[in-house]
Amino acid sequence: MTNRAQVKIIVLGDSNATCRKHTKGSPIIRMWGKILVAVFLLINYKALPLVYYVRFYTQLLKHVLIPYYKYGAKNPLIAKLQKDTHGVFSTTVLHTYNSLFETDMYMHKNNGTYFVDMDIARTELMSKIFVKSWMTCKKWPIVPVGSIHAIFKKEIKPLQKYTIESNILCWDEKWIYVICKFFIKNSKNEKILATYGLTKYVLKEGRKTIPPEGALEDCGLLNETVLEINNKNLDILIAQNGLIDSEKLIQLKHSYNYI
Repeated sequence: MTNRAQVKIIVLGDSNATCRKHTKGSPIIRMWGKILVAVFLLINYKALPLVYYVRFYTQLLKHVLIPYYKYGAKNPLIAKLQKDTHGVFSTTVLHTYNSLFETDMYMHKNNGTYFVDMDIARTELMSKIFVKSWMTCKKWPIVPVGSIHAIFKKEIKPLQKYTIESNILCWDEKWIYVICKFFIKNSKNEKILATYGLTKYVLKEGRKTIPPEGALEDCGLLNETVLEINNKNLDILIAQNGLIDSEKLIQLKHSYNYI
């Protein structure tokens, strides 16, 4: 009995050692496992924790803080906007893609993730258009969102690239209305509108509300042509119920120089 028990113990001991050996795996398998995880996270970096803040503050750093300390009031973007008759309506372009973490069960871009991308795109636009105002404000300015309206036209598939073109549509006594258009490419490499977003913004210096027209005048971006375009667009948006009859806004030709 003793010999049999010893044999069993030896066999079990050898099998446990073998299991431990296989559990560890080879160095090559472990290395490739780490590489695949790293690649997967890199592909989906947009949806990782805290990345939103990196994307958001990168826009402020690039278009407000660095130019402020590098150029001051001689920022070349200010002169470029002021020389352009339609400078206030200039367009910014954000290039990005639909990560797997932004994809829903229908295998296209989740509707909620459009608003995150619009936030980043609008931040770039407002940082550039009002760059002169940001330099002269006594308190750090903020631009709170009043509302967002989105019209979904075409789906954006997993890992599909798209661009977001943003510009100011119009303004009234309090609000600024900003457009964000999501474009994808079709098989013929033609731009197709996937989503149309409209955001209502208010300008704040501390707790004080800044009238849009006053801020634009301080930036040197107001003229008769700009005011005519603004009044026409505002009429389509408000008087003609552009938010309800959305095709009026979508079909509106409102594209100017890129910045």
